[in-house]
Amino acid sequence: MAEPLSLSLGDIGRLWDTLFPAPWGPLNPVWEHVQRTAAPLDFDHFSLRQWFNYALVPFIPAAIMAYLIIGGPKDRLARETREVRLALGIVGISIATSAYLNNRFYGESDDVRARSTEAALKHVLELIPDLRWCCYNSMFGILYWQLVARYASLALVKEPIVDPYMGRGRPRWVAALDLVMNQRHIGLGNVGLDSGNGPDNKDVKLLSPGGKGKAPEMPHIARHIQHWRRFPRPTSRWGSSLRHLYKTLALYTIMDIVFSLTRAIGPHAIAPPGGLPLIEKYGHIMAGWLAESEGVLFPSTLRLPLPKWLMSTFMELIPPLAIWGFLSVWYHFVAFLCIASGYWEPEVWDIDVFDAPLKSTSLMQLWGRRWHQVFRHTFVDATESVLRIFHLPNNLVTFYPLIYLFSGLLHAMGEITADPVPRFSHVMAFFMLSGVGCSLEIAAKRILGIRTRGLLGWCWTWTWTAVTGEELTPGRLVANAWIDAGMGACSFFPDQGVGQYLAPFIMKHVYMIYHVPPADVAPAITDAAQALLATPSVVESLAEVISSVAESTRAAFPAATAAVTDTLAAVAEPSAVLEAASEVAEALSTEVAVAAAGATEAVAEAASEAVFESALGAVSETVSDVFAENSETLATTLASAVVDTAATAAALTKAAVENLSTVATAVAEAAEISTVRFITVDSVPAHIVEAALATASAAMSASLEESTATS
Repeated sequence: MAEPLSLSLGDIGRLWDTLFPAPWGPLNPVWEHVQRTAAPLDFDHFSLRQWFNYALVPFIPAAIMAYLIIGGPKDRLARETREVRLALGIVGISIATSAYLNNRFYGESDDVRARSTEAALKHVLELIPDLRWCCYNSMFGILYWQLVARYASLALVKEPIVDPYMGRGRPRWVAALDLVMNQRHIGLGNVGLDSGNGPDNKDVKLLSPGGKGKAPEMPHIARHIQHWRRFPRPTSRWGSSLRHLYKTLALYTIMDIVFSLTRAIGPHAIAPPGGLPLIEKYGHIMAGWLAESEGVLFPSTLRLPLPKWLMSTFMELIPPLAIWGFLSVWYHFVAFLCIASGYWEPEVWDIDVFDAPLKSTSLMQLWGRRWHQVFRHTFVDATESVLRIFHLPNNLVTFYPLIYLFSGLLHAMGEITADPVPRFSHVMAFFMLSGVGCSLEIAAKRILGIRTRGLLGWCWTWTWTAVTGEELTPGRLVANAWIDAGMGACSFFPDQGVGQYLAPFIMKHVYMIYHVPPADVAPAITDAAQALLATPSVVESLAEVISSVAESTRAAFPAATAAVTDTLAAVAEPSAVLEAASEVAEALSTEVAVAAAGATEAVAEAASEAVFESALGAVSETVSDVFAENSETLATTLASAVVDTAATAAALTKAAVENLSTVATAVAEAAEISTVRFITVDSVPAHIVEAALATASAAMSASLEESTATS
């Protein structure tokens, strides 16, 4: 008798990888073509013509289609132009596809780690790809698929679409633009196959303009939770405009701070290429970052240890926080422009794109009302179309799984121009699990009579969505997918806002996260250092790097860092270092101390890699103990832990390390900074290490006795 066929999870995974090779399976040729041929888009090198063709031209056919279909039930233009709309839909989809596949966001400007230290090492890290704009590939990719769905909807709708505000004098061209932008169909009722947005659009009445003491009529707005507010929102045009302008600036500030903090707390790990070793070792960047990072709350005062679960929660909240921030900022900015223009009524924009998602007491409330409803009409239309084409019943088993299947496809397929690419299966799993949770809530209500609400409902909602620590929770799945693809390194646009100034203050006084390499790294570094000791050249190339950084520092802080610049350049002359270092502490003012320390830290990060690799061959076990106990003072304790066992080469290296550490310590003391951050050895380009080992012994041989005495 034949044995039954059995498949393990590993077998299924290997079969999937064979049938659908990463990252896109049968769509890999499309992805590879985009990577080879797409023109670069970023916000550093702005081409007005390219942006016009990419971000504006694809919407022109949609605006014409909206102009044709908007109007009353008896509008002749709307009824007799369906063939024209079908043709325009095909043209619009073609234009949008061409623009999307022939442009993508990428660049080769300064690296994330260089940006976190005022770009002091930009000239050394310029070959590392810039990942600041990688999330914009996702954002514009999702926008592309939504635009394709919009074209299909405007082309296939048979009846004219009634805009109730045309009864109050809204021009037809304004109503057409509003139809293109109004993805939530606020005030329009049910359009197309969507039957859950209030009355049918054909039954929507044109609003009365009011007058003679009578207030103007307001449209019916479905799927909106009414809130009591202590201070009602302004209803006048200028009051509403100022509210949206204030919201725009406030939310931009919050998001700029969040992105600045995200880049600053994990420059060694938060994105490829620095995070690639963590993916290889731990499976995901977030897991490696948690394993090799420690946190401190209130580092300047209480110095409380930061729990790992809190660090994990912070990183897991980055993707939804980024989505909330991006959509909210743009919504309020566009609302400000439209209301201030005088063509849109203030109440049209009064319903914010998000409705306090953290207050959700059920998954149905979270995804159906409080989270943005921008794609709801698209998903409902697609689901209803599938059910009708295949003659399937509209019930709990079919409707919600299909809704979230299309949601997952929209978000996953939006990454087809990205590189690195988020894992398709993880993104899909997040949305499918959300659909499963909604189905469970409805089943519990229908079968058991249990409604998810109140405190228990809130706990259920966020336990299902965002519990940390388990690989199979939806929040961790999608966070791993997006962070592994480098989205943690992204910048808000424009990225030179107040966040770059407030983030250092928060890291100094509120919380600090620093890198702690695992203990098993030390033997490998020691072996490599012993091999490097065979080459006695260190200091001359080190001095060249330091001089270059000093020049960058002088350009950035011309008025207050002359002493720092001179001190950095003096590393090549060890006899003058101690005197110059003492002058630094006196010369630095309070205002520029932090910035100067950051520049010196950049030197320590880059230059010490070349020095550390040579010096660690002679480092005793004391270094590992000190590192584990207090990594913040490693730059100083490393110098004192070096053992004089390598004769002339070790003495030269020890002198260079001690001199550099003295400078860093003096500046840190002047700035009252108690934290020193490090980058990993494998994140330094190989050519820097090779250059640092090329030509140094000749420069130091003349001052050997002097440097030994100084150290």
